[in-house]
Amino acid sequence: MEAKESERNAPGPFWIVRRSYLWLPLLLAVVDWGLVRLGLLDHPAWIIGVLATLALAGWLFELGRTWYLVGRSRLPPVSAVARTVAIAGALLVLGAGVANWAWSLQGYVVLRELEAMPVLAGGHLRALERGPLADLQQLDLTLQLEELELLPSERAGFFPASRLRVRGADGKVETMRIDPWHNGAYGKLRFYQGAFGFAPQIVILRDEETLFDEVVPFTTEGHGAPGHITFEEEVEIGRDELAFWGAVDLASLDEALRGHATVVLQLRQGPRLLGEGRLSLGHFAEVEEGYRIGFVGLERWSEIDISRRNYRHVARFGLPVAVVGLLAMAVTRRRVK
Repeated sequence: MEAKESERNAPGPFWIVRRSYLWLPLLLAVVDWGLVRLGLLDHPAWIIGVLATLALAGWLFELGRTWYLVGRSRLPPVSAVARTVAIAGALLVLGAGVANWAWSLQGYVVLRELEAMPVLAGGHLRALERGPLADLQQLDLTLQLEELELLPSERAGFFPASRLRVRGADGKVETMRIDPWHNGAYGKLRFYQGAFGFAPQIVILRDEETLFDEVVPFTTEGHGAPGHITFEEEVEIGRDELAFWGAVDLASLDEALRGHATVVLQLRQGPRLLGEGRLSLGHFAEVEEGYRIGFVGLERWSEIDISRRNYRHVARFGLPVAVVGLLAMAVTRRRVK
């Protein structure tokens, strides 16, 4: 009798088609996730969330179907237990993925040293992405960049480390230090070190009239070779077709990145170059048409990436559970035969 029941439930030639509700959404979700991670595909996060939810529903249906077959004496209990273990592992992996999407919160802020900034208020949070069940009030925080350190590194030339002060809506304050290898935590939120750079204060004068006086965050760009990083920016002033290009030069710093950086500035009027200067802090350069360009201050800025904690540990636990279940299914199938 048991052998006949086993034959009835053995995979036939159309098993893959009959079970497409199990593997097809899962396969599409995995392929989609891989393409997005590789930068080959870009779309809203809800698409992979829907695929993972469909896969989760399929495996839940299969779990119910398994024990329905046991109740109808069409599947041996020992086989059902093995199948249940495999399905439980798959559900843990898929459930973690769906939870990551549904409750996801991520974005970033750019802070200058000693600057305190409310994350949720004032539109400071950039590139915000949120899942359908995300609680935005978790971002009701104030972040302050107490210090951005640039530390020497043999591998990368130097690397950034940000010391943050986080204050929640309830008044709770925590201080943390983050770098490319260590993140920070506050409640369910995680903080990661993103890009970094310099923000010099640039002044442009003409006949003692101040045309421009602002702190300008320069863009950080890597150029392939380890430690080969530049900090540059081009800004249109909005008067008389004026624009300037600037770059921070760290060559004057020692191996521990101590000392005073210099700034290279070029002033243009339309396509015409009016002049340039390599300036130390507090110095000006005279260029054509009576213009003067100056470098009067230097701040550091740090990009702080923020996201809600994920359930990766649940998925990592579910994967070996699924493997154990599959092995148990293979063993029980042999014994039943």
